[in-house]
Amino acid sequence: MARDASTAVSSVCTIDSLGKPIYEQKPSTANLAAGIILSVLLVGGGLAMLGFVAREIIRVDGNLPIDADHGMSWTAAGIMSLVGSVLAAGGVWLFLWAKSMFSFRLVVCADGFYYEKKGKTDVFAWMEIASVEETVLHERLPIVKGPARQLMPTTTSRAYRVRRCDGKEFFFDGNILSRPSLLAGPLATAAQARGIAWTTAEKTH
Repeated sequence: MARDASTAVSSVCTIDSLGKPIYEQKPSTANLAAGIILSVLLVGGGLAMLGFVAREIIRVDGNLPIDADHGMSWTAAGIMSLVGSVLAAGGVWLFLWAKSMFSFRLVVCADGFYYEKKGKTDVFAWMEIASVEETVLHERLPIVKGPARQLMPTTTSRAYRVRRCDGKEFFFDGNILSRPSLLAGPLATAAQARGIAWTTAEKTH
């Protein structure tokens, strides 16, 4: 019978209580490098857009129409400023996330797993896991659009959200772990043996 997270107590397990380590994983260096590059592009694009808006406003000494079919207006300036700010902020967030993941390390043990990040350690013992949510995502390659897109091959990826008895969650997929199956496999085995609630949802994009 599946356990109810609302009636469980807080985590008390330690690394030593998890038994012998089996696998150790870190994020893909290529994915982290791609994240850093993308973050720089986002910040650069956002700042370039903000700079363009500022330059246009200064060029006409702020004498812009509220709205216009062509050329710069206050409406267009506001929209572009918002988009530029979102791009820059998103780039900063992505950079900080990718930077923090360089210190990430996950270890799967006989009786659970733990991960270390920025000097902090979180322990997820099998006995303290309340539920697992699996998402299976089917995506078609975005090379073409319209009806022809249905003829494109489909890629399938999986993501998992693990919830501990005290409400602490751990999310992982192919971007977090280089080989997510090395955790998903033991996790599924433990869920079956211990009656951990496991739900699967499929999505198609």
